Amino acid sequence: MRILFCQPVYHVNQVGFTKELIKRGHEIKFVVRRDAYNLTERPVEPIIQPYSPVFQKVAEVTRFPRWAKNILGYPPLAKSSKIIREFNPDVVVARNYHVYAAIYAILANATEAQFILYVQDPKYTNSPSRIKKKIEQIYEILFNEALQRYTPVLGEGAERNNTKYIPFAINPKHLNDINNKPWFKNDKINIVTIGRFDERKNHKLLIECMNQLTSEYDFSLTIIGGNLDPSNKVYSELQSMVKDYNIEDVVEFTGRLSNKKVIELLYQSDLYILPSYDEPAGYSHLEAMSQGLPVICSDTNGTKHYINHKINGYVFESENEKDLVRAIQYCCSNRDKLTQMGEESRKIIEQDHVPELVVDRFEEMVN
Repeated sequence: MRILFCQPVYHVNQVGFTKELIKRGHEIKFVVRRDAYNLTERPVEPIIQPYSPVFQKVAEVTRFPRWAKNILGYPPLAKSSKIIREFNPDVVVARNYHVYAAIYAILANATEAQFILYVQDPKYTNSPSRIKKKIEQIYEILFNEALQRYTPVLGEGAERNNTKYIPFAINPKHLNDINNKPWFKNDKINIVTIGRFDERKNHKLLIECMNQLTSEYDFSLTIIGGNLDPSNKVYSELQSMVKDYNIEDVVEFTGRLSNKKVIELLYQSDLYILPSYDEPAGYSHLEAMSQGLPVICSDTNGTKHYINHKINGYVFESENEKDLVRAIQYCCSNRDKLTQMGEESRKIIEQDHVPELVVDRFEEMVN
């Protein structure tokens, strides 16, 4: 089967999924707006297709804000048509309710390819977007069929029609032997987090909590990601916090790392914390779970359901400093508990997030 994926970037969360599709004999192509991730492994080299030059010029003249560009931006029409014509896909999967995806929906239907929308909205929700539901109605009127969707986010509430839950898959190459996993390097509880430097990633909250708990536990905190540029307001503020709290020997900023190096650091760590709020569908805590780490994340992370609360980690109330402190205390109160929770994390990965199981779900949808 020939499958064309169309989305903003080729993300690390799709490597294991793509490898399994290729292993099963499917022919895969990715069309992306930009190549934003420095991946050390690429099963497929994506076709970079930025916005149409005409749209880019209009956006520049009218000074479109970033959100408007993301929604309204469209690909070069002739090039998109050529890709569809030459590859002749059986299935087209596009990301989000944007004009870019709509162009590929039209091209897919024109060539009688199956079209699927990949979203990061919950399958179960009591407050679905009215705008998105209206777009789905328009799609059904235009193409005389319901818009099929899949999502890695489970959610809670009423079930959304024509939406399949397909969780993220881990890259099997990274399933290290956790029986030989090093624990408590330098006799410390080594905590790690991943995220670029912006307010939503909430590094400040984590550093506040670390400052409160350094007298209670022997910690280290490694913050992976982001550009270590003093002109970045958030990074500069974080540096100042660390200095003011006198915890410079506790907190380390690594900057951007290759995915291979990230996995190595996760394997050598003891606890993963994702403090961000309103995270649509976090993946980094899944990578941490694959390395046998207990994980903590907020209740506004779309993929919080990947965590079994108080079994392999802790889901804390978003932006609640006291609750995050409680979460860290719960996980770190006993080192044996940490290792047991890490073992549970790996079990969840092997039960729900290996590529074979995830691709089985996808093939059920496209066959």
